[in-house]
Amino acid sequence: TGTKAYMDLYPEGSTDGGLRLGNIVPDFAMETTHGNFDSFHEWKKGKWAILFSHPADFTPVCTTEIGRLALKYDELESMDCLVATLSVDPVKSHQDWLSDVVAHCENEIEVKFPIIGDQDRSISTAYGMIDPGNSDE
Repeated sequence: TGTKAYMDLYPEGSTDGGLRLGNIVPDFAMETTHGNFDSFHEWKKGKWAILFSHPADFTPVCTTEIGRLALKYDELESMDCLVATLSVDPVKSHQDWLSDVVAHCENEIEVKFPIIGDQDRSISTAYGMIDPGNSDE
């Protein structure tokens, strides 16, 4: 398959322990706006997935990005690609924020993909998204 051919091009992990293109990404349990899942790998099993991150809810840029991604979701889904977004805010905040996202898009979208809460920053840290020198933790 195309996935196997692609994966044959890259090693499963990097020599320095950092996350690189082609590596198998760290697995994690996730609390989302669509419920809880024990494993990201199992959630996306057999499919491509886009893990889209944003720094915080209720920010103008993140709101428009989620809205634009919602507009493209059906097209991605038709290619058997799952989408999930991630931020360090809790799921309750994501749920409250989604009404703003939909309103910003003139109520013409539906956010059909989960938004993952990463309040303890464990996922963001595992994926190398937060610079330890600039983190408040």
